Amino acid sequence: MVILGSPCCFSQYMQLKKFYYVFGLALALLMISVMNGFILSRAGRYQDIGRWVPVHLYGVVVNTIVEGDKLRLAVALIVVILLSACSQPDSSGGEGSGVAVNSYPRWQAEYDIAFSYNAVSTTAVGAYAVAAADLDGDGDIDLASVSRDEDLVKWYENDGQQNFTAIRLARADGAISIHVSDVDQDGDYDLVTASYVDDTVAWFENDGAEEPDFTRRIVVSNADSVRSVFVADVDGDQDKDLLSASFQDDSIRWYENNGQASFTTQTVVELQQDSTDDTDSSGSSAADGAYAVHAADIDGDGDIDLMSASQNDDIVAWYENDGDENFTKHIIEQGSSVLSVYAQDIDSDGDTDIVAALDDDDTVVWYRNMSDVEGSDDFFLKRTVTTDVDRPASVSATDFDRDGDVDLISASSRDNTIAWYSNNGANYFTKIDIYNEAEFVLMVGVADIDGDGDADLMSASYSDNTIAWYENRSVYSVEVNAGETIVGTFAADDADVDTLSYTIAGGANAADFEIDETTAELSFLLGGATVAGETYYLTIAASDSEYTIYLELVVEVI
Repeated sequence: MVILGSPCCFSQYMQLKKFYYVFGLALALLMISVMNGFILSRAGRYQDIGRWVPVHLYGVVVNTIVEGDKLRLAVALIVVILLSACSQPDSSGGEGSGVAVNSYPRWQAEYDIAFSYNAVSTTAVGAYAVAAADLDGDGDIDLASVSRDEDLVKWYENDGQQNFTAIRLARADGAISIHVSDVDQDGDYDLVTASYVDDTVAWFENDGAEEPDFTRRIVVSNADSVRSVFVADVDGDQDKDLLSASFQDDSIRWYENNGQASFTTQTVVELQQDSTDDTDSSGSSAADGAYAVHAADIDGDGDIDLMSASQNDDIVAWYENDGDENFTKHIIEQGSSVLSVYAQDIDSDGDTDIVAALDDDDTVVWYRNMSDVEGSDDFFLKRTVTTDVDRPASVSATDFDRDGDVDLISASSRDNTIAWYSNNGANYFTKIDIYNEAEFVLMVGVADIDGDGDADLMSASYSDNTIAWYENRSVYSVEVNAGETIVGTFAADDADVDTLSYTIAGGANAADFEIDETTAELSFLLGGATVAGETYYLTIAASDSEYTIYLELVVEVI
């Protein structure tokens, strides 16, 4: 007979108790680590939680084990489990549902990229800038523009087939810059504009209706000859702040959102009225002829820094945020009039680089962030992309050919050209002209306008009063011997391992072909290709039921 209080039983009991505590500790620490990974990968409000919760819970669990408090251990484990579940991303990249994000399929074939020009409006008199978002919430991408000479803000409703209807919103004297963001965070997209004649930064509140109305709300009307606006959470309080660059008073400012879309002006640099050397209160140079502003975390410390391009002092600069929104100006380069800056991780090394349009030098450049390079004396290293542009006015970046690296895009006003720069994977770029009849083009931007999973372009060209978009097309050429029936297999890959189905989506010679919906084998109808020298054009599609991609085929019979 075993007596519970005997030394033997007591020893077994203590060993079992120790095992459960050690097991509990290991389980808790593992779950905290997993939770921490999810939380720190999140944007927005989870970032602050991610800096505190895991460390605190490690302490709770360890102390619980040491103190032998089973109740506290159970509570700690429950909290870890709940927070781990809540920290999973939802299907749209949002928070809380625990559903993975679906991805677009990708063609296996090494296709070429071509862009097709499509005019949206040719009556935007003095078109200066354009932006894109789903403004009416119907699932397709609409456009919005500002036109300097007609002093108008407009948006263009997409009917789902990329046919656009212009809708006039309001007058803005000298409308020159536009940005799209959910300023009041009510679930729809608002507009932010700059108009330089009336010195005004304003935002247009979208009421969220099926046919939305926009209410213009003035933020400031004393930004002297304001040239550019941008939107970012500058102070990290999870709402949308606004930024501006104003030419005449040499100022970079941000407008602090109080959480209710009411704004307080905060100055980064400006011309001091009692000074002759254009300095701000900290002694750093003001942005003489400030022309563009952008925002990103340049130094990787978790807060938002700013960038500016200024025309009169020929400076590209960034402004280091100390975490309390005190900014220190750092000059990246001085030497050429600068009209545009854009932040992106160009070399895919995990930090933020900068692309710039150097107007006077007829040059597009990127500045490699060297903060992670041991022994480097420079924070940025200048790399020339091209000098084959005439007065570049706008730059941007994305992966246009979906090969995993970042390509560049530019608009140059004097040669009327929009061009993209294909990255070879080692950050050397090949210039490819897309369109050279955009008269005095002043802006180019990026958006998936037709919703097919690749990056299209949009532009605003001043002299021909045109807002346009450029469809990104995947084109593949194949040769077939005369008399053959099978053209080839044109399959796609899907990172989510979704089942793909294939169809013939169109093209001048679509009726001459059939495709196996599961294997993607493409064949001629009517006995095959019989005439050498014939060329056939068709488009095939691959779909995972949520996303569809297209490949244009050029079939040459030899």
